[in-house]
Amino acid sequence: MEILVTVPAATQWNVDLIIPSGGITGTVHNAEGKPTPGIRLSLQRNDGLGRIRWRGSQATTDVAGQYTFDGLEPGEYTVRANTATFGSGNMSLGSELREGLQVTDDGLQAADFHLQTPGSIKGSVRGPDGSPLAGVSIFFRDETGQLIKNLSRTQTDVAGKFLREGLTPGEYTVSARSAELACEDSKQLQVREGKSPQIHLVLDHATVLWISLIDEQGTLQRLRSEVLDSNGVRVEGGMTPAVMRSAFRQGTSSANQRVGPLPPGKYTVRGFTVDGRSAETEIRISGQEKEQSVSLQIK
Repeated sequence: MEILVTVPAATQWNVDLIIPSGGITGTVHNAEGKPTPGIRLSLQRNDGLGRIRWRGSQATTDVAGQYTFDGLEPGEYTVRANTATFGSGNMSLGSELREGLQVTDDGLQAADFHLQTPGSIKGSVRGPDGSPLAGVSIFFRDETGQLIKNLSRTQTDVAGKFLREGLTPGEYTVSARSAELACEDSKQLQVREGKSPQIHLVLDHATVLWISLIDEQGTLQRLRSEVLDSNGVRVEGGMTPAVMRSAFRQGTSSANQRVGPLPPGKYTVRGFTVDGRSAETEIRISGQEKEQSVSLQIK
């Protein structure tokens, strides 16, 4: 359990911690409908502050193919099966996600998964000058715009090429990021069992957003941020291994959130406090700046 608290300037301070009783549980089945052990799952909080859970965000199915995330605060969650943050997953099975799972403070929410035989996507990435780029992180979204995996483990090789296996048949868009370059989502690709459609991406100069939120009194607030592109797709998700390592070393801030880098274009930036207050603004990214600060104010 992780709870955010504000510690006052005092010699002694007491806080009572109550462990939530809600959670998510279910069974993961393979393509033959059989319960499958050893499948990794990851958990994401969608509302509230939506912060990173350093503990309790991963689970693995047991010998009966069952998993449980317990001790969860009431709210909305997404669970991804066979797309866990750490580890490559079972490439003989596709991935699946369940979003909009409502957890209450009374019992466990059921969420079963039925993994299919997968296909794959392969492609190449070039920079603004046309040269192949190595070490670029590749991200995949399903037909609803949801990221298949928040932390990308798919990267380009020395020739700028990549292969992503283990994708459930369906439609996907693909994007890529390096430390300072990025591209918009591609057109949709149709993935079929045992097939590998190809995509070629060209990166542009990109900008990292730093988002903060202040209330009516000018006080900096903890926030959850959302960034939507011109098509209304949320693009704040997606983390490269380098950004994850930096977060482990330096920690994360719930009052100043990092998004990107994002390619040039128009974006809507939203910020939400833990009690549901919000603010938003529209911005344009030119790609000429490495970083850009966005301060939202509740009115």
